Amino acid sequence: MSCRNFRFRFDLLSGIAEPRSDRFRQRHHLLQGQSCSQLAYIGLGIRKTLKLNAEGKITAMKHFIITAILLISVQVSAQDFMRSAGVRGGLTSGFTYRGYLNPQLAYEGLMSFRGNGLQFTVLRQHFEPTLWHVNDGFFLTYGYGGHLGFTNSHSYRHLYKTVHYPDQKFSPLVGLDGYLGIEYHFPGIPVQAGIDYKPFFELSLYQFFQLSAWDLAFTLKYKF
Repeated sequence: MSCRNFRFRFDLLSGIAEPRSDRFRQRHHLLQGQSCSQLAYIGLGIRKTLKLNAEGKITAMKHFIITAILLISVQVSAQDFMRSAGVRGGLTSGFTYRGYLNPQLAYEGLMSFRGNGLQFTVLRQHFEPTLWHVNDGFFLTYGYGGHLGFTNSHSYRHLYKTVHYPDQKFSPLVGLDGYLGIEYHFPGIPVQAGIDYKPFFELSLYQFFQLSAWDLAFTLKYKF
């Protein structure tokens, strides 16, 4: 390789190792008078420095990832992942699944089949012991959530009038839900039973607006 070409590569390598700055310009001016062998020796040092810097960044990134994984693992292991699944009767009847974040807070999903359709409801629920003077297995449950899905029916009610159609109409819907209930956790067995009240209102394509204030139900769940 000619000395001219080597100087070009050395200039490029120096610029990568240290961006254009006053210090770089001073070094560049001093190195212009160096021989090719001296430049080769200095260039080797710069390449080693770049390699060490890259390895240092990779090592630091590995340490960061390992530390983040350890922190997440500690956080996850500290949580009690108790769950329950079961059935709900009533107007919005179907299958339920509940995941507890802690003894006082949980999220519950409900898959229901109202109006020959399918709806998915997600509820955020809080728990408080109640009727402790009777039994310590009773809990008051309250919360809120929302739902979406569809119905597929021959008739839809518009305010105070029911409209009938010759064929089934597919009607997408979305709504908000409230939740209030009382549950009993049986001692010694992983079963809980309860009665809940889930009023809701929703907007849909054919029914436009629906308000249900009497969605009462009986629930039965298995804890695992």
